[in-house]
Amino acid sequence: PSWGADAFLLLNADVEVEPEAIPCLLACLEAHPDVGVVGPQLCSPDGTVQPSRRRFPTPGTLFWESTLLEEWFPGNPWARRYRMQDRPDTVEQEVDWLVGACLLVRAEAAAQAGRLDEGYFLYFEELEWLRRIRRAGWRVVYLPSARVIHYGGRSTEQVPRERHLHFQRSKVRYARTAFGPAVAGLLRFFLLATHAWKLLVEGGKFLLGHRRAMRKERMRVYAALLRDGLREVRPSGG
Repeated sequence: PSWGADAFLLLNADVEVEPEAIPCLLACLEAHPDVGVVGPQLCSPDGTVQPSRRRFPTPGTLFWESTLLEEWFPGNPWARRYRMQDRPDTVEQEVDWLVGACLLVRAEAAAQAGRLDEGYFLYFEELEWLRRIRRAGWRVVYLPSARVIHYGGRSTEQVPRERHLHFQRSKVRYARTAFGPAVAGLLRFFLLATHAWKLLVEGGKFLLGHRRAMRKERMRVYAALLRDGLREVRPSGG
């Protein structure tokens, strides 16, 4: 596709850009012609740095990160490696991919990789896209001297069931794209089984009278996911 510019900015609606951030990102692209994507440091409104650097997930990562296993074993090595917690977030560095709240993308790199996959309604779309950009030979750089304020998911906070369902669907879709149908099928079974367990646990706590409003909402989320079955939804008109 033709983008009509040398570079373009992908920006979430819940981001506030500090004045020097965009000039810093542009300077990085201009100074390094092999960089296809550069992203800033994401900060919460209170100044806390949000983890935005990532390595590409392995099949094991998909089972150990943001799942029941991570709840049981927080700080497990798969999740830590995936989030690059072994490297400081205060220095410029090459990464596999970045959280897509704010990304400056070289048009040539985007043209070689193709457009974002519309099969991802929410989540994992920037991972899959930056994987293609990296495969085309471009570098992805994290630039902490550029800072933006990320308010974090405000557009989806009001629909927890939909948000959770889209996250898990997208995880299975990425597993199929990156690792094949066998891994995707095993991951889908694992996610359905662990959510069935979580539904039973929340139901028990609800019956015991513990924070019933919260338990009821969680039960609705998990039941909706089980009814859906994490079946892949094809984009219309594609």
